Amino acid sequence: MFAGFGGNFIPVLLDSALTASPICKPLPGGIRVQNIPQGPRYFARFAGYITLAITMETTEIDRNSFTHVLVGDVVAAQKRLEASDTQTHRRELIRAAFAAMEGLHWRLKRGILDHADMVTTLSAHERAALLEESYSVDHRGKVRAQPRFLTLPTAIRLVIRIVQRYRPNYEIDFNHAGWSNLQAAVEVRNRLVHPKALSDLNVSDNEGQQALSAFSWLLALVIEVQGETISHLKAIATEASAQSNAT
Repeated sequence: MFAGFGGNFIPVLLDSALTASPICKPLPGGIRVQNIPQGPRYFARFAGYITLAITMETTEIDRNSFTHVLVGDVVAAQKRLEASDTQTHRRELIRAAFAAMEGLHWRLKRGILDHADMVTTLSAHERAALLEESYSVDHRGKVRAQPRFLTLPTAIRLVIRIVQRYRPNYEIDFNHAGWSNLQAAVEVRNRLVHPKALSDLNVSDNEGQQALSAFSWLLALVIEVQGETISHLKAIATEASAQSNAT
């Protein structure tokens, strides 16, 4: 049986528009990817280290929001597994975790694209990569967009490199257990969606914990990168105000 989730995670910030004024006050100390505890037995309690300091009593929550549904599916899958530890429920948890990770990462990429449209510049290649598109020209001279799949780890590296362009002091510790667990969990996910033998459908305790670790790591990364982007927007606004006052 893997470790479970504790408390309520209310992902309001992740579903909000990107502005220089965050809609909620983070907990003291902030949310940092490297602060997620890891260990031989992964302890996946969101309440201890990933929270937006919001309660149902003080904030109106849209339970049909994109992020809330994705995270809620992972929580629900975990609860089913806790109630009945079967291979079916283990596979459901892996699938829910990766649906959430892919969705959260797509939302993160859209935020980077929106930020670029406002204040930074992306190369044509970077924009195409973020959109996971490539282009070809047919015999009539028409340009056609074609899907170009990026693995989740590769796509995350791309996002981090772009963020570091406008936040050069931002660093990610790719030696963190959450990152290595993400890479391992991708292999499990690929095995489950492209099974070639009955044994491919079995999920071990360790593999389930790796998927939960990867999910929590990515969730923290999304919050962290959004915070860096908001800080950049604030810095631009402050600089523009100072220049306006000087003139």
